[in-house]
Amino acid sequence: MGEIGMSARGIAIALAVVCVGAGCVERKSLPQTGGIDGTPTAQDFARYLKVRNLDGQSGPLLERSKENFFQRNALARTIAGENVVDIDLITAEVRDYRNERLIAKYFADYLSSKVNDDLARQYYSENKDKFAQFKVRVAQILIAGSIKSHDSDERDVLMAKAVDVHAKLKAGASFESVAKKYSDDPKSSKNGGDIGWIVSKQLPTGMAVKIRGMKAGEVSDPIATPDGYCIVRLLSDVESVTPEFDTVKSEVLTQLRYELKTKETARLMQKAHVPEEKS
Repeated sequence: MGEIGMSARGIAIALAVVCVGAGCVERKSLPQTGGIDGTPTAQDFARYLKVRNLDGQSGPLLERSKENFFQRNALARTIAGENVVDIDLITAEVRDYRNERLIAKYFADYLSSKVNDDLARQYYSENKDKFAQFKVRVAQILIAGSIKSHDSDERDVLMAKAVDVHAKLKAGASFESVAKKYSDDPKSSKNGGDIGWIVSKQLPTGMAVKIRGMKAGEVSDPIATPDGYCIVRLLSDVESVTPEFDTVKSEVLTQLRYELKTKETARLMQKAHVPEEKS
């Protein structure tokens, strides 16, 4: 490593004199383009400084960055010459990474230039139905446990318990009494399962979808949630709510970015040439 370090230092001193200031980078002797046998060029070094957020350095800090740059390049060329590493595989990995970064950077810049609060407000005013919510007063019986457990026996036991509790309700037992006896939610069980008024965005997706189609007094089947199985009873009718923009701003921005990205991807793919797979 010492020999390589000295070689890199010699290259750095002989080939590059870097002056950084007010955006000006001057180099002497270092080729501006077309590095021979993979040797770095002036443009390579300038890009290295920018990628590493080092383009504002000067003096000893810049010299250390320059030395590190040439050392890494010299070491990589030496390793490539050893014919031990699969260069084709490395090239494929670099190409794949380049594609990922190119696509990510393009869309980051594209969306940054397109999306702002004014556009988001306009999008929201034209698409309020996409962000419609509802509120409802609900009572629940929670059968707590992990429905995603890797233990199938545990999942079966949890489901069997939920079905058994639901059967008691169908047989005529009052929701309040069953909630007090069987619900694993200590706070609401004391109130016969009543959790009060709740807005749809506070509910797991599956439960919100189920409740939206129910009426006051109805009792649901067991609903799978992240906390286990829930059986709910509506204590009121479902009431539609139109949220203020500021309360759903993050969702609006997410949806707007998604739609713009989808549209721009479709435009780019129309221009793209995708080679047909040869059999």
